[in-house]
Amino acid sequence: MDAVKSKNSVMQPAAGSIPNDGTGVIQLDPWLEPFKGALQSRYSKAQEWIKQINATEGGLEKFSRGYEKYGFNVKSNGDVVYREWAPNAMEAFLIGDFNNWDRNSHRMQKDNFGVWEITIPNKNGQAAIPHDSKIKISMVVPNDGHRAERLPAWITRVTQELSVSPVYDARFWNPPKEQKYVFKNKAPPKPKSARIYEAHVGISSPEAKVATYKEFTQNTLPRIKNLGYNTIQLMAIMEHAYYASFGYQINSFFAASSRYGFPDDLKELIDTAHGMGITVLLDMVHSHASKNVLDGLNMFDNSDHLYFHEGAKGRHELWDSRLFNYGHHEVLRFLLSNLRFWMDEYKFDGFRFDGVTSMLYKHHGIGTGFSGGYHEYFGDSVDEEGVVYLMLANEMLHSIYPDSITIAEDVSGMPALCLPLSLGGIGFDYRLAMAVPDLYIKWLKEKADDEWDMGNLAHTLTNRRHGEKTIAYAESHDQALVGDKTLLFWLCDAEMYTNMSTLSAFTPVIERGMALHKMIRLITHGLGGEGYLNFEGNEFGHPEWLDFPREGNGNSFHYARRQFNLVDDHLLRYRFLNDFDSKMQWTEEKYGWLHSPQAYISLKHEGDKVIVFERAGLLWIFNFHPSNSFTDYRVGVEQEGTYKIVINSDSPAFGGLNRIDEGTRFFTTPQRFASTDSARDGKVHQVIGAVVDVKFDTEQLPSILNALETTNGGQKLVLEVAQHLGENVVRCIAMDGTEGLTRGQVATDTGSPILIPVGPGTLGRIMNVTGDPIDERGPIKGTKKLPIHAEAPEFIEQSTSAEILVTGIKVVDLLAPYARGGKIGLFGGAGVGKTVFIQELINNIAKAHGGYSVFTGVGERTREGNDLYHEMQETGVIQLDGESKVALVFGQMNEPPGARARVALTGLTVAEYFRDEEGQDVLLFIDNIFRFTQAGSEVSALLGRIPSAVGYQPTLAVDMGAMQERITTTQKGSITSVQAVYVPADDLTDPAPATTFAHLDATTVLSRGISELGIYPAVDPLDSKSRMLDPRIIGQDHYDTATRVQQMLQEYKSLQDIIAILGMDELSEQDKLTVERARKLQRFLSQPFAVAQVFTGIEGTLVDLKDTIRSFKSIINGEADDLPEGAFYMVGDIEAARAKGEKILADLEKS
Repeated sequence: MDAVKSKNSVMQPAAGSIPNDGTGVIQLDPWLEPFKGALQSRYSKAQEWIKQINATEGGLEKFSRGYEKYGFNVKSNGDVVYREWAPNAMEAFLIGDFNNWDRNSHRMQKDNFGVWEITIPNKNGQAAIPHDSKIKISMVVPNDGHRAERLPAWITRVTQELSVSPVYDARFWNPPKEQKYVFKNKAPPKPKSARIYEAHVGISSPEAKVATYKEFTQNTLPRIKNLGYNTIQLMAIMEHAYYASFGYQINSFFAASSRYGFPDDLKELIDTAHGMGITVLLDMVHSHASKNVLDGLNMFDNSDHLYFHEGAKGRHELWDSRLFNYGHHEVLRFLLSNLRFWMDEYKFDGFRFDGVTSMLYKHHGIGTGFSGGYHEYFGDSVDEEGVVYLMLANEMLHSIYPDSITIAEDVSGMPALCLPLSLGGIGFDYRLAMAVPDLYIKWLKEKADDEWDMGNLAHTLTNRRHGEKTIAYAESHDQALVGDKTLLFWLCDAEMYTNMSTLSAFTPVIERGMALHKMIRLITHGLGGEGYLNFEGNEFGHPEWLDFPREGNGNSFHYARRQFNLVDDHLLRYRFLNDFDSKMQWTEEKYGWLHSPQAYISLKHEGDKVIVFERAGLLWIFNFHPSNSFTDYRVGVEQEGTYKIVINSDSPAFGGLNRIDEGTRFFTTPQRFASTDSARDGKVHQVIGAVVDVKFDTEQLPSILNALETTNGGQKLVLEVAQHLGENVVRCIAMDGTEGLTRGQVATDTGSPILIPVGPGTLGRIMNVTGDPIDERGPIKGTKKLPIHAEAPEFIEQSTSAEILVTGIKVVDLLAPYARGGKIGLFGGAGVGKTVFIQELINNIAKAHGGYSVFTGVGERTREGNDLYHEMQETGVIQLDGESKVALVFGQMNEPPGARARVALTGLTVAEYFRDEEGQDVLLFIDNIFRFTQAGSEVSALLGRIPSAVGYQPTLAVDMGAMQERITTTQKGSITSVQAVYVPADDLTDPAPATTFAHLDATTVLSRGISELGIYPAVDPLDSKSRMLDPRIIGQDHYDTATRVQQMLQEYKSLQDIIAILGMDELSEQDKLTVERARKLQRFLSQPFAVAQVFTGIEGTLVDLKDTIRSFKSIINGEADDLPEGAFYMVGDIEAARAKGEKILADLEKS
């Protein structure tokens, strides 16, 4: 529908304020500030290369025309000059048809840089080497004079005669002037909206064969033009020996694949496309190369490190291919010239760079699940040489060809990938939104339609970096490869073979499949990015999958073709999908939403499965509900007026059921309508304390756990739906006081559970259960919100490895280690240092793991929360004007039970963001978990549920389990929870603590007896336990040391009564030694805390685990028997104790 344009704009730094050191991107994303050094490093290295190339090669423009020097070049007089870089060769000869393959007649000369050269004089003004004749370079290599015969690296045409050999032959391509193709059409301007048709020439025919360039030009280009696409991305053009590699195992980088025809046929294809106004991109593979030796670059001069890294570093273990050395001068010449060659010789308009993730990281993305945490993009794992090459490639292309387009295929989400070098970016125009098709496939495989999460869908489609353009797609060639299926095949499966004819029944399966196929594409097109991509044939729902001829399928072409005959048959329903796709493209051409600012999403309704957004003057409304259609459904719009339908997926023209009258005009009404609200308002029907009943005029009621919003005394009041009572009434629990709330007040369904702000903006802030700030410091920055109710991570997403979370606190790490992603019970009364202990954990997790912490006060006294907030400021854990590492969430003791029952979920949701979106190890503190259970019991009673025998809610185990199961370790990060546990009347069998104990992995007991000895942290080393204290998890050395320490402390405890009665003199020598060492151990369990430094004046220490184990082992083995007890008090490792002890002994000698 026509609607108002969004007012969003891409933020750019102020003119003249951009630093010239590659850190301008920080002005767009302040969270890159900690990585300023890495940004400066890669930028300076790119500038160093540019300066070096300017000094030695005359600049990037000249340097990137290496194909005019290397390979074969014919002079105006007909002389042929051939040059090849092969420094390891001892001798080199040019051989071929032209000299009857004489291996010694045409010797080449080598210069000081390892470049071999020969000039073949002309014959009567013509090249002495016949056009299209076979040719090779023959080299004597350091292997007893062994001859290595190779295809020239810069060769522009190679052919394969499978009947003779699978090895390619190089051919000297030099057609007579009158036969050379002359381009007729200028390239079209760079499209404002990139609508990309991804195509493979070889499969572009319904016939079981390899299609040709000419067939593509004649048959496929007109289809693409009629569909409304303005850009083609051609795959598998660079010559590759193995057809089934989909063009990704390149052996000749300058040769257009001969299996589709001659070089001039490809030029004609591109020229014809330009005449149609279509931009043409090449799928560029510079991420790796074929390992072929005889017809590739591998072992070219019999060394494995000519173009590639040597050894294992130069091999991709999954792709079984070679990896370029991007830090070498000649490799840069080869690759940059390769880009120029395709632009100049064939008139391509740009490139889609394949496998960019492999180029950016030393691990090549293998076995790495990127979480979005910035530390993943700037650490030691980044291949800075690969990053710099991509910067140089983009700089060269955009400076020489201003209208060129570059697209990055990167799964990692590297920041600044699509920002210019002037800002410190890598310089691409677009990146591919690779998470979008993965989501669709995952849902179609695993979820029923009514389980589709509208919030997750909207988030995935809009989750892209600000200011960096993205190409969105529902499916590409990756999703159709053998082992997977096209979207429509997932949707319809076997019925595609029986019910896609208009003469057959329009079954529910086909109806659903076609509807979702259209809706998925349209919402991806409208919401997913600044460009759109479709793989050839998928526009009409191509059946089955892609599988190239190979041994495993009997070399069949059956699945290596595009069945355009299906869409041409008007008795088949494929034409409806094809026509809808065409309507999408031409509608975008008219309204230009892809080059408009990102959409404003006004509604994500989980119950109705409805998404509404506005973009480019259009109002987009999607109903994904599997069974419900809606009439009189109200949505909010920014601009009043009259709206009309411009595209309707249910139109009979597109195979729909014609349930919408397209002639209808829709009028706005001048009333307030919150854009995040649903289409229904209710009214307060009854107020009973914290329980509020709301009545609606329709049977379409808000879902259980949905949030309703009303006002009370001019303040927002949030209600959570708990029950459906009948007669269109829902019973809700208020999240704040209801005094003054009256019957008849409007309560609006928000369409989702309580949504709270998450992300870096929450750090250093205090919020309440509904996500509103309560620290009087203004709104919480950031636009991302998440519901407080969520499912626990699926089993497949959880980490199966058991590992400890090193805290840097000796007594914890040694004797009761915390499980990464585990739950720890914290026991201790007032005055034993619980707050300081918590603050030190927060500080250490930030230092050791770069992680964040979330403190959740459940039923906290207001004074306790206020004191904690100010103490955290004093100790530097919270920095009001700097970088904080903790977010605070409070539900105070005087708040209604609904708030206290849900505030723990609010804190958990904040923590889940940092785990799932940024890949962090997060500490979640809950104080006190008993009050969570207590509040749940109050809510249960208010709702009229019959309590258990001892007064707790009947759903106690479910309520506790639903929260505790969300606290876990995933493939991305972890949440480790420390939960203060109150035991009513010291009764450990009470259901509240007993239910909590079932979830705990460890207990940390803070002892008043130990604190009275002045030992802090006052952790009881004997009462504190952990399931992680297992040699299979922590290792035998750690386990043996911990158990020996506990044994020695237990023996000392047993001897204390004897000492008190008889004194030390009555003990045996062994017992005296045990007591002496145990007392040192007891004091060594103390540790100066960084957060306590402002009070004690002692610098805090964070002790590494290996140092902790080594230090305690030293004490129990007697290696520190010479040191006084005082040396072990309030120090870090054994070296600090020894230094302190020696100072004490020296002072005693002086006195």
